[in-house]
Amino acid sequence: ATLEDIYSTEVEAPTGPKVVEDFEKYGTSTTTPITRYVAGTGGSPDIKMYLDSKSPYQGKYNGRIDYTISGTYEWAYISKSLNSTWKTNNTLTLWAKGDGKSDQTVIIQLKSANGAPFKKAITLTGTGKVYSIPFSEFTLADWWPNKDDKLDIENMTEIGFLFEGK
Repeated sequence: ATLEDIYSTEVEAPTGPKVVEDFEKYGTSTTTPITRYVAGTGGSPDIKMYLDSKSPYQGKYNGRIDYTISGTYEWAYISKSLNSTWKTNNTLTLWAKGDGKSDQTVIIQLKSANGAPFKKAITLTGTGKVYSIPFSEFTLADWWPNKDDKLDIENMTEIGFLFEGK
């Protein structure tokens, strides 16, 4: 096909589940950080995402987040940019497990195109499970100045994971 054919062809909007991440496209190294995931400014810089092949849920790999919260830092955040619409979906589904030492809380954050952050806390266990979180359960972050903003699932720009300490 020529570029003209590609750009002039109308395509229906995607329907059904959207895959945000499957971790199969990052090679095979479990010791090299995945650079598409970036530490949040202001939080602990000691947070990275790696491939994990020890306990994959589907496929050969999962993502593993290693982080340390110490010193003056009170939280660690890691995120990945998105350029997708989820307008045909109403739920975020993911498999996750804690480190097995104790139950951990992770706050999943989604950002709308205007930067408004919406969050949902889940408690991770050491055994792992599938979490299905309706978008209606995500709430606007308390610190966001415009309290009237709504989650815009048609224009998601980021997904992130926040761990709090102290």
